[in-house]
Amino acid sequence: MRVHRIKLMIFWVLVALPVLGCRGGEEKPGYHIYSGMYDSIPYDSYDRNPVLSNNMTLLQPPEGTVPTHRSPFRYGKGPKEALRAGRELKNPLQPTEKNLARAKQLFETFCAVCHGPKGVGDGPIIGRFPNPPNLLAKHGKGLKDGNIFHVITYGQGKLMSSYANQVRPMDRWRLVMYVRKLQKPPAKKKAQGKAAKEPVKPAPAAPPPTPAAPATGAPPSIPAPAPAPAPATDVAPPSAPVAPSAAPPSVPAPAPATDVAPPSGTPPSVPTAAPTRPAESKENNR
Repeated sequence: MRVHRIKLMIFWVLVALPVLGCRGGEEKPGYHIYSGMYDSIPYDSYDRNPVLSNNMTLLQPPEGTVPTHRSPFRYGKGPKEALRAGRELKNPLQPTEKNLARAKQLFETFCAVCHGPKGVGDGPIIGRFPNPPNLLAKHGKGLKDGNIFHVITYGQGKLMSSYANQVRPMDRWRLVMYVRKLQKPPAKKKAQGKAAKEPVKPAPAAPPPTPAAPATGAPPSIPAPAPAPAPATDVAPPSAPVAPSAAPPSVPAPAPATDVAPPSGTPPSVPTAAPTRPAESKENNR
């Protein structure tokens, strides 16, 4: 009987403790059975700390401390520091497709509202605020990469504030890269550029005309023979002088050969050879 009462008492204690722990309100917390799951052993950031002299757990970092995910930026505010940053800083990134895609997203998110999607200063705030500078103008093209990085980090003038909290350092360099892309003149069409580079090829020469085929049944034309040369003679001249003979008759030139076939049924004409001129002696020539 006594054992039974002890077990019953333990049961009611285990049931009552969770119920009492849930009765806490906004002003007074409930009972904590296992406080190790609720209270942390180390001090929280805003807890009082009796170990330190100022009784504050959250301490200010020492001067010159740089976060592990950031690089130091040893330039102050102002135009002189912006010019110095332009002389000393260079963009460490390359204009790859991945970097340019990320840069376009950043520009459309943070910059296009003032400078416009093309950077000419025609953003949607025009009319309610003064016009921002045109990034494609001569002054914008004259800014160096480090100078633009300094402007993104610290801002410029009274209207453009710092974007150091919104844009990480490497993303600022991507924005600089995208501004340079907008400042480049638009590329010509590939078709026009290719046509201008290709030399004009000369037209192919026409093939020589083929001779007309002879008519069916017509015999082929026979070309005229060339005139035979005058034979040389070894006959001695006569002793008596001979009077010079009259001028020899003119010999007509042979008719040119033709490839035109004569009409059907007509025999082909064969030109006669020109008469040969008799050889004269050296005495007559004198």
